[in-house]
Parts: sequence; C-alpha cells; structure tokens
Amino acid sequence: MNVPNKLTLSRLLITPFAFFMFVLSANTYSPIENTCVKTVLSILTLLLVIYMELSDLIDGKIARKNNLVTDLGKVFDPFSDMFMHLSLFFAFVLSSYMSMIVFAVCLWRELIMLLMRNLLSSRSVSFPANIFGKSKTMLFAIITFLTLILNILLNILGEVRALMILKDVIYCLGFLGLIATLMSLVIYLINIKKSHILDSITK
Repeated sequence: MNVPNKLTLSRLLITPFAFFMFVLSANTYSPIENTCVKTVLSILTLLLVIYMELSDLIDGKIARKNNLVTDLGKVFDPFSDMFMHLSLFFAFVLSSYMSMIVFAVCLWRELIMLLMRNLLSSRSVSFPANIFGKSKTMLFAIITFLTLILNILLNILGEVRALMILKDVIYCLGFLGLIATLMSLVIYLINIKKSHILDSITK
C-alpha cells in the first residue's frame, strides 16, 4: 500500500475515535460529567478533524505528483471522505447541532452519488463539480469547524447567550447546505441524463 492510500486508511481508522470523542464531549446525556475531560475531548476532536482534512488534501497531491494514482485509491479516497463527513454529521445530530433532516438528505445524496460513480466507472466518465456542489462543500466545512470550535467554547464557558445564538446560526446554516446538496445532486443527474452515458447500461 502506497503513502496516499495509507493516509486515506488513517482517516478511515481515526473517524470512529473522532465520532465518539465529540459525542462524549458534547452530548447532554454523556456519561462523562467532568468539564475538564469534556474540554480535552472536544479539543482532541478538533485536532483529529484538522489532521483528516489536511491528509485528504495531501494524499491526492502526493498521488498525482508521484504517479501513485491507483484503482484502490480512486474508490478508497471518496469512500473514506464520505465515511468521515457522515460520521461527523451524525455526531452533530446526536448533540443537537444539526437537523436529522439535513443529515438524512446528505446520506441519501452520498449513496446516490456512490451508485452513479460505480455505474460510470466502467465508462471512464466523470463530471466536473457544479457551483452548488462547491457551495455545499464550503458550507459544510464551515459548519464542521464552527461546530467543533463552539463545542470547545461551550465546555469552557458554559451555555452563555452569545454561544447559544451561534449554535442556532450553525443549525440554520445546515439547511442552506441541504439546499445546495439537493441542487448539486439534481444538476449532476441532469448532466448524466443529457450525456446518454447510461443508455447502454440500462438497456
């Protein structure tokens, strides 16, 4: 296994730890009552997510620069990203930072995209990201890091009014991400339909 794929594997292995640490540090019903322990867990979660996001940027560049692009990597990398982001979003839902509706739509979108990529893989066809896809990625990146930072501040300062208002803002941003998610999927499916690339598969 080459270096890019090892970085991808590390994200896959780290994701469950980030999930449980966030839930334990943020959930009202967490069995951990010590505020200091929760604060440490929330900081560690942020550091793990920063590592995972950076490794996601680095592994692709390493693979392309050193001609290490493999069939495994083409499947493994997007799966690892999906696993990481959906796990974090589910943790946010459990801790009331994100609506279950937003999470469900993101889950369905990723599963549909996974199906489409598998169908198109034999045709060596790909479609560029549209403006809504890029907006979705940016919005959910902002939501993720704001949520992780807010969780740290809540553990340190408590539920002060300003922080609770920020929590409501983050919750609302999730619905903007939902709209961008739906639009990006619709445009992606329309482009596939227009290309007629699936005609030979569905016959």
